[in-house]
Amino acid sequence: GGIYIVRDPRNVISSMCNHYSLALDKAYAKMVDSNSSLSFKTADGDYSNFTFLGMWSNHYWSWKNNINFKTLIIKYEDLRDNTHEEFRKILKFIEDLKGTNNSINEEKMINSINATNFSSLKNKEKNYGFSESTVSEDGKPINFFNLGYKNKWEKLLPKVMSDKIKDKFINELKDLKYE
Repeated sequence: GGIYIVRDPRNVISSMCNHYSLALDKAYAKMVDSNSSLSFKTADGDYSNFTFLGMWSNHYWSWKNNINFKTLIIKYEDLRDNTHEEFRKILKFIEDLKGTNNSINEEKMINSINATNFSSLKNKEKNYGFSESTVSEDGKPINFFNLGYKNKWEKLLPKVMSDKIKDKFINELKDLKYE
């Protein structure tokens, strides 16, 4: 089975701009190109990292229409807004896949949520590094854990760009009830 956490593409784009040091128009071009990929510089100066991105919508539909294994789709925004409920869905999904019916240990669940919340992960990256972190061309570190829940497209994206993304991914936004 697989668990797919999907995020509103209007929030994905600002994360891409930060993580890959891209201008907004270049990040958009990557999101709509079914063959897009990136290589980026890591903290150790390595450029050999290669990431296939593909088109955002193709990525979503490949998980949504997957017939090869069971898939649970969780919206990032639901995980943010209803953390405990969504985490329970994930645990139930895993139990169903394993064919077991164990009761959820509330204490362990809360510990897991606390250990993996955004501020905790951001702090761990600051203190210990994070393998997905990148560096800018001038060698300055770029945090992977950047804005988190403060990444709100309504405040960050120019209307022209949010409209462009909405027009391009209208079917997916409707399917996910983002619109």
